[in-house]
Amino acid sequence: MRNNKLLRPVFAIFQPPFEGLWLVALLYYAWCFIIYPHSPILRGDLPDTDDYMYLNQVLDWMKGQGWYDNIQHRLDPPPNGSTGGVPIHFSRFAQLPMAGLIYVIELLGLGPKGAATLMAAFYPLMLLGVFFIAVRWLAASFLPKEWTGITAFVALFATGTMFMFQPGHIDHHGLIVILVTLTLGCAMRMMQNPEQSRWGFYAGLLMALALTIALEVLPWMLLISGWLGLWAMAKGGPAARNGLAYGLALYLGSLIALALTRPPEGFLIFDVLSYSIVYVILIAEPSGYGNFGYHGYSAAKRISEETGGRLINVGANGKKLDAAFQTIEEELRTEYLASYTPSNAKQDGSFRRISVQCKGDDMKVQVRKGYYAPQPDAR
Repeated sequence: MRNNKLLRPVFAIFQPPFEGLWLVALLYYAWCFIIYPHSPILRGDLPDTDDYMYLNQVLDWMKGQGWYDNIQHRLDPPPNGSTGGVPIHFSRFAQLPMAGLIYVIELLGLGPKGAATLMAAFYPLMLLGVFFIAVRWLAASFLPKEWTGITAFVALFATGTMFMFQPGHIDHHGLIVILVTLTLGCAMRMMQNPEQSRWGFYAGLLMALALTIALEVLPWMLLISGWLGLWAMAKGGPAARNGLAYGLALYLGSLIALALTRPPEGFLIFDVLSYSIVYVILIAEPSGYGNFGYHGYSAAKRISEETGGRLINVGANGKKLDAAFQTIEEELRTEYLASYTPSNAKQDGSFRRISVQCKGDDMKVQVRKGYYAPQPDAR
């Protein structure tokens, strides 16, 4: 069979250098969702609520909602005709390619609903194709060239990652997986060619873009930045310059992203905490700082308490770390959601404090201290 001229190109796909294997893997992945009778996208549904929220944000923006207005006005509609709504943390950058794809499909004659559904079906698969190419490019920095193509087949077994690209799954997770993969590829080339500062610059810009799209990238940013920082300090010379290029690109890229995603009057308002509960595990022995003192405790305590979390000080005792994580896990599993409509309908961007009390002598309420009102002229 291998000598059959018609089948020879097919067999070649599964042999080094595995040219075209990524496309076979992509088609196989799409086929799995086509033949599975309970695939949500076959019914015109999306896999989860975040996907619906993303699609609503994209469609609202295409209908005229402001670029800086990340308020979902359909949620928590207030009385008396005020604008109300709920702030959404989704980035407009992640919505750009989806809006562009819907626009192109509408130009071909399909209505808004059909165009949105078709986009939701194909956009994640397009991202998966890009991901396969990105993984192959990353692998080229440490695998023989003729074996890099097999990475698409290996990636199929990363189940958690693969489900980020299922048809209909249009939130930002697939996009940030691609950006982190590209950042790792740049970091590998940066370490292999320390005299070429462009790789550090590219890595910093990609990481800044990933952070702009989703704060879930923060652990990866800390890991990659720490790794590159230690490498640059240990090697010195060209490596140090490359590390500096990475740091400057990350900093300047973040500033540019801030300028593009927030109105000028909101540059200096730090409202990320309005979306997050922060727990701080403090692993430090204050006495070890000698006469210099230790100033991190008060800052850590304040940022955790302001967001409804708390500080857990394990000192220099690493054995307490497991207990700290267990405590945090138990507390996050016993959350209650309470909502209210404020009597102050002004959109002035001011910080408004809230207080929650509970009847009972043994009851302790742990809640964030307040929230920021929407910015004026946000729409």
